[in-house]
Amino acid sequence: MRTIISSRLIIIAILCFLFQRSAAQSEHIIQGKILGAGGKKIFLVEDMFYKQSSSIDSVVAAKDGSFVFKKILSEPTIYVLGVKGGPRVDNRFIVDGPMTTISGNADSITGITISGSKENLLFKHVLKGFSAQKTMDNFKKAIDSAIAKKKYK
Repeated sequence: MRTIISSRLIIIAILCFLFQRSAAQSEHIIQGKILGAGGKKIFLVEDMFYKQSSSIDSVVAAKDGSFVFKKILSEPTIYVLGVKGGPRVDNRFIVDGPMTTISGNADSITGITISGSKENLLFKHVLKGFSAQKTMDNFKKAIDSAIAKKKYK
């Protein structure tokens, strides 16, 4: 009797593991439209610092600048988007949902807009927090400097 229960538990555990593993990997579509990128190569570079290797994918944008990448992901992933011949910029974003939409301009790729990713929204709020903290630190330094120079009492 114990052998049957143990065997069933092992089989259930293996099935749960396989189901969880197959459910963890899913297709994610990254689509967008970059004005001024018609006919140019668009790069999608994985930026996961803890991995030994990162993927680089590219597609040629349609005449209107639209493009589509299809990725199989097992976790939210950070990417950088670039346009061949365009400026090299830091425009990291996170892909975590089944559909991520990108829009922007090839001349100012830093100003891209990302939608469809809850993790990316949180990521942007955190980055804004760092920016706000830096602004507050600079403001505090300016006040301390003014006090040290006895401009204010």
